[in-house]
Amino acid sequence: MTVRELMEMLASMPADAVVVFPDTYAESEGWGDVDPYMEVDGVVMHGGRACLTGTECEEDEEEDEEEE
Repeated sequence: MTVRELMEMLASMPADAVVVFPDTYAESEGWGDVDPYMEVDGVVMHGGRACLTGTECEEDEEEDEEEE
């Protein structure tokens, strides 16, 4: 997918929708009730590719802190 194609797809969606991508590592490790998605928080260029970066949802981070 190119940046142009992604922009065209996103342009048809609600402007306040949260963009996420699958967290396949959490899924493959079988971490139980973990939401297998990461919120997109940025984009970096790497080797000519636009790579999405992400963070866990705030609720997930708070749960992790409580477990420690």
